[in-house]
Amino acid sequence: MRRTVTTLVLALAGLTLPAWAQTAAPLKTEVAGRVESMYPWLDGIYRDLHAHPEIAFQEVRTAGKLAQEMRKLGFDVTEKVGRTGLVALLHNGSGPTVLVRTELDGLPMEEKTGLPYASHDHTRDGAAFTAHSCGHDVHMAAWLGAARTLAELKPQWRGTLIFTGATSSLRARPPFIAFAAAKAAERAVAHGLAREFGPKGVHVAHVIVDGVIDGELVNSRAPQLKEKLGDDGMLAIDALADAYWMLHAQARSAWTLELDLRPYKEQF
Repeated sequence: MRRTVTTLVLALAGLTLPAWAQTAAPLKTEVAGRVESMYPWLDGIYRDLHAHPEIAFQEVRTAGKLAQEMRKLGFDVTEKVGRTGLVALLHNGSGPTVLVRTELDGLPMEEKTGLPYASHDHTRDGAAFTAHSCGHDVHMAAWLGAARTLAELKPQWRGTLIFTGATSSLRARPPFIAFAAAKAAERAVAHGLAREFGPKGVHVAHVIVDGVIDGELVNSRAPQLKEKLGDDGMLAIDALADAYWMLHAQARSAWTLELDLRPYKEQF
């Protein structure tokens, strides 16, 4: 998770820091140091979120936890967006507007990891166990880590930083068919925002990340999975960062607002 937070912050720094600061070699070291110092806080939040997953449109506790932490960091938070989502803004003068998104939802399945912080929670109706099997607990912790780091680096950048959270689902297949409409709506909103704010210099993009990410969480919990999936079976973190950077730095003569990222072997 340290590497995920550091990579995310450095990618955002490229969008928000002035030109002289982008080339400053100490930036990566400073970010990594800040992430390291806050790691006990991040780990505590991650374990809490992992132990209490909530499925889509039931993430009341989860959204409340994120809202509470973002307010402590100085963000202006709006809750109950799209029912259980939230939007947090950090105003810092004139400059680019950057959107950072995280998923909130867990899955209706039983966790059998045996971890001391394993989930034993159920859906609201008690019909199913809940578990963070897609790594959204890590996404949320990394999201908070990036927010805290950028808030601490506030004197070094200018602009408005927007963090938003919403439920996610990528495939219209059982038992996720109901999420297909929400996913399509999200894409439509992204396209609409791009058309409205693009002429004003705000770059809005829609990115689908579909597959297992080759990171610390998966490799520590399921080391056999990487061997099972084989070469080109997982998403490399550095490759994801490169794709996001390409989206930001692409030539105006060949422009896209949408990326669909998955490992070469991922079925779709």
